[in-house]
Amino acid sequence: MTKNHTIRDVAREAGVSVATVSRVLNNKPDASHIAREKVEDAIGKLGYARSTQWQQLTTGKTRAISLLFPHTDTNPSHIYLDFIAGVTSACEERDYRLDLVMRSLDERALLDLYRSSKSDGTVLMRVQLSDWRVDLLRGMNLPFVMLGHTEEPSGASFIDYDFDAAVRIAMDHLVALGHRHIAYASPMPAQENQHGPTMRALRAYIDVCSQLDLPQLDYHADHDLRHIRLMTTNMLHEHPEISALVTMREMVETALFSAVHDAGLRVPDDISVVGLTTPHGPELTSPELTAMEFPAWAMAYEAGRMMIDELEGVSTTTRETLWEPSLTVRASTSSYRQGRTRTTVTSSRDPLRGEQ
Repeated sequence: MTKNHTIRDVAREAGVSVATVSRVLNNKPDASHIAREKVEDAIGKLGYARSTQWQQLTTGKTRAISLLFPHTDTNPSHIYLDFIAGVTSACEERDYRLDLVMRSLDERALLDLYRSSKSDGTVLMRVQLSDWRVDLLRGMNLPFVMLGHTEEPSGASFIDYDFDAAVRIAMDHLVALGHRHIAYASPMPAQENQHGPTMRALRAYIDVCSQLDLPQLDYHADHDLRHIRLMTTNMLHEHPEISALVTMREMVETALFSAVHDAGLRVPDDISVVGLTTPHGPELTSPELTAMEFPAWAMAYEAGRMMIDELEGVSTTTRETLWEPSLTVRASTSSYRQGRTRTTVTSSRDPLRGEQ
């Protein structure tokens, strides 16, 4: 049976004191180079596993980060998995543990993560334009990083996707193809009227329509793809002049494609579609989606690194990063063509239930 060696075993094997082993394990500067080599050799020979509990007792740190990711989506996307995997990879590289918290926390529960030594820092997701979590943690000088950002992020580190620029690039692409009646479709339940990415993308769409003198055609439904599909079908019935659809939420494009089909139309011959996707997304639609590329894994990985750098004193300055978007043109967009024949659809029909 393999023995679980202790710090005393390491000290005995290395011929040094327990205090010296402790200094080496905790990377203290007052251990000599020779002592460090002896301790590291002994650790390798004995197969000693550095104890996280020992580090917590001696340093007061848990070497754990919490990813706060509350959500209400009924259709989880690839982006969710990429966010989690990205932060996890950053933690594994630096020997930190990641705790995923998917429930909504109140003030007491959030502070308990720090007070109970469950977490050294947090990565906040689903950041609102005005977010009490940010105000609380910033006011108490507790370490955190945002994946997203508030309306006034000053004094807090974040990494976010530039949704304003993404919408403008998508709209410019469609306008260059001759489209002028471009509708914007977004899942937006009542509780998301402060969600940063949702609201920034919508405001950018409204601004572009105003600047280019385009009709404003923005429609919203909850996260259920069935409802988004029905909303889009009715939208196309009410506005047969629409020739292009834009969304900035992954998976929504599948509902848009279905709604175009329900209306007796084709992508891109009748309706061009631009969406937002991770590398996994384009194959979910036929034809493949013209999309803003959303690097969820890379952004989350960087957020994890930012949090650990702050905890370890590698970086002591606030870092504000907006990820520059890029458009990949595929087969779901084409030049606007006049004189298309459309099948009339009754707006009260639910396309997922068939004729009433």
